[in-house]
Amino acid sequence: MEKNKFLGVVIGSFLTIIIGVVLISSLAQQNAQVQTLTTSTNDQFTVSNTTCTRVTTGCIDSLTSVGNATNTYVLTQLANNATLCTTSNGNQDGIILPTAERYNMNGATANATYQESSNCMYVKDSTSRTLAGIIIVFFAIAIVLGALYWLRESGMLDWF
Repeated sequence: MEKNKFLGVVIGSFLTIIIGVVLISSLAQQNAQVQTLTTSTNDQFTVSNTTCTRVTTGCIDSLTSVGNATNTYVLTQLANNATLCTTSNGNQDGIILPTAERYNMNGATANATYQESSNCMYVKDSTSRTLAGIIIVFFAIAIVLGALYWLRESGMLDWF
């Protein structure tokens, strides 16, 4: 009977650790997606002052600069007046340049440099990003406590 209990405890501990490692791996991967922004440089798009022009397949978090197609100069006035907009797919992935007509740029090709979230899951609030990171630590502690529970049940902790 004692042998069966010990075997059950070993199997329980092993399953707790295996399932915990799989879940923590998945949780960490998801956490990386909500905390990561990438910089896209010189992404070409057609300038418009009336229509939201889709620039990326992800979501734009912040626009750094807009330049002409050869990037010999940055169109500061255009970039300062640029508005991030939502295209038909529901993501903030486009740019409208309301002053484009004034600078004779409507319909021209321009380059944009921006920070983007490729999966549109980026969390802007720093407190929420911190809490998301801490959840992984607490989950790891829970895995250790789960394994220790099974070890206590078996009496193996009495050896120490």
